[in-house]
Amino acid sequence: MKMERRYVNAQTHRYYRVWATVDLFGPCVVLAWGSDGSARGQIRTLPALDEAEINERLTAIDKRRSQRGYTLVSTRH
Repeated sequence: MKMERRYVNAQTHRYYRVWATVDLFGPCVVLAWGSDGSARGQIRTLPALDEAEINERLTAIDKRRSQRGYTLVSTRH
């Protein structure tokens, strides 16, 4: 399971990346965000119970990113 989405905000030059994967503890959603052109940024891992929970989180993230002016620029499954 490897789903990835990348969002950018052209006005603020910020990016937001989200991907679903399986780590040592099971399925999880990984979030990464920062400024374009900068080596600095942050990353956060959220555990998930199953693929349904991952899809719920990705849907909520899609909604929140669009509310904040981000545009979805790439999707990989």
